[in-house]
Amino acid sequence: NAWPKAPNGFKVEQFATGLDEPRLMRRAPNGDIFLAETGAGQVRIYRGLGGDGKPQQTEVFAKGLKRPYGIAFYPPGDNPEWVYVGAENQIVRYPYHKDDLKASGNMQHLFDVPTGGHDTRDIQFSIDGKKMFVSVGSASNIDDPDVTPAEKNRADVLEFKPDGSGIGLALSRQIAE
Repeated sequence: NAWPKAPNGFKVEQFATGLDEPRLMRRAPNGDIFLAETGAGQVRIYRGLGGDGKPQQTEVFAKGLKRPYGIAFYPPGDNPEWVYVGAENQIVRYPYHKDDLKASGNMQHLFDVPTGGHDTRDIQFSIDGKKMFVSVGSASNIDDPDVTPAEKNRADVLEFKPDGSGIGLALSRQIAE
């Protein structure tokens, strides 16, 4: 029966129920809330807020994903044209218009990422929109990617162009150099 405690003047309300492993929420520029529902293999959208603190609309934006986690909008700014999703096995994107409640076109596969282990794959873009950064969880808790082949491109942040091409050195290695 634990419930989060809020600072004075604030209160905590339950926003949604019945979810299968909700993991990460991102706010779209138009105010919609995107939620990676990892266990269900889908991304949900919540729109509006009623007087009861619940969303006024709920839809499944995209489904059929393997353990989705990361969500990002591209290009940066008020009018993104794409929603990127980082799933356990791949990075994909969907055409997007600011009032879409469902993907407005087919999924585009950009590239595969190593599977298994820690399955979180988050996505961020540089402020200028020229680089996409993808974090990839490790396969273990102790192996070093520099000496364990199974950890190649894992436990790292990888750099790509927004179309998924041009993988760069892992960001953490660039910083170390």
